[in-house]
Amino acid sequence: MHKKLLIGLFVILALPVLLSGCGEPEPSASLDGTEWVLTSLNGDSPLQGTEITLAFDDGEASGSAGCNTYFGPYTVDGAGGLTFHGLANTEMACLEPEGIMEQETEYLQTLRSATRYTVTDGQLEILADGGGVLVYRRAP
Repeated sequence: MHKKLLIGLFVILALPVLLSGCGEPEPSASLDGTEWVLTSLNGDSPLQGTEITLAFDDGEASGSAGCNTYFGPYTVDGAGGLTFHGLANTEMACLEPEGIMEQETEYLQTLRSATRYTVTDGQLEILADGGGVLVYRRAP
């Protein structure tokens, strides 16, 4: 009886500790040296035939916005804060697929207004002012 009580008490006390690491966001996970592919732009999948990417390297962010490339410095803080500073982009016009330029504008506006990020199970989520959300998977 005493042994069962001790085992039960151990399970009750250990369970929260063991479960606390399951799928928890890692807001302070380093972004440096990582590359990502967008899977969701404010709740919508990117247009078929486009690939939107984001790479972080030594304080510089860069990638493809679907048609044009973009680049610029970024900063993170240990509490999950993320800010892009003066992102610039090339200015080519793409005609296909239909809607690509509107998608690119929405993507860059959301990225430029980023405030926070989390990395969970190989997925990067960037939250922006106004409720924007960008979701990426690790690039292969």
